[in-house]
Amino acid sequence: MSLYLPILRTAWRTALRERRLWGFALFAGLLIGSGFGTAIVQVSGTDPTQDILPRILALNAGSLSRIGPLWSQAIATGAGAVAALSALGVVILVFLLAVLWFAVIGTNALVLAGEHIARAKAIPRDLRQRAQARFWPTLTIHLIAKVVTVALLTAWGSVLTATAFAETSRATVRGIIAFVVTALLLTVVHIATPYAIAGVTLDRRGALTAFREALTLLRDRWLISVEASLLLTAANFLSIAAWAAGSLVLALPFLFLGGIAIANGNGAILTIAIVAGITVLVAYLVLIVMVFTTFLMTAWTLLYLRLTGEGEEPEAWLTRVTARRGK
Repeated sequence: MSLYLPILRTAWRTALRERRLWGFALFAGLLIGSGFGTAIVQVSGTDPTQDILPRILALNAGSLSRIGPLWSQAIATGAGAVAALSALGVVILVFLLAVLWFAVIGTNALVLAGEHIARAKAIPRDLRQRAQARFWPTLTIHLIAKVVTVALLTAWGSVLTATAFAETSRATVRGIIAFVVTALLLTVVHIATPYAIAGVTLDRRGALTAFREALTLLRDRWLISVEASLLLTAANFLSIAAWAAGSLVLALPFLFLGGIAIANGNGAILTIAIVAGITVLVAYLVLIVMVFTTFLMTAWTLLYLRLTGEGEEPEAWLTRVTARRGK
């Protein structure tokens, strides 16, 4: 673990101490995953972000199919309805684009901060400006990754649908193989993406060049990348456990207050308990997301710098164990 422990330790200290990075991390978590774990939740259909970014980066056929009838109804109603619907569409589009902008800038900023931490340098005050300077190539990488992800999940969905209606052992085997292949390919995408972003942001590569070099790095260092991905996936599960346990503890006072309000028929106190409880739980969730995303992006950046930098040749944990047992 000598390769990973310093990286994880530094990333964890950074996530706790560098609170100025939390704002960048708030939306960056929508674009970056832990690799293996992110792929599994996407293939299994349990990805909590799947209803957010696909509406920005991919076409949602179901949503688009409802635009026509709504627009026709607005035209039939009058000019006021058309203006209101158009204004609502503009507001939604601006909001989604703003989220995307903050997410891309956030990933860049965390990568730049990770490099300064690795070099034992102070994080620059103009971090946002430096991150914004590489917005377009980074956005291109995210778009490539999202298009590939959507294509893989669409293909997996088609195989799953066909398997569900075919009650044969051969169809089941095909479904299992498709699940494994899709998960592996998505893992490649999710590991290559932070490598490519680091290449664009730190080494100022072009988007396509950075993605190609990221795939080459993953091919050459696949065992280290997979081991690191599994460790980050475990950290992700720990963050979920911390959120669940912390939410339960934080919710208890409000549940108690709500119970008293119900027993006494006091609707005002019940409303206050519900609103305050939801606010506290949302704030706690946001805190967990910001801390974990800072940790995740810092860890990926430190790993990229370790794999591409000069010095002692990094060695996978499994390779060291195998060599030790062979002696």
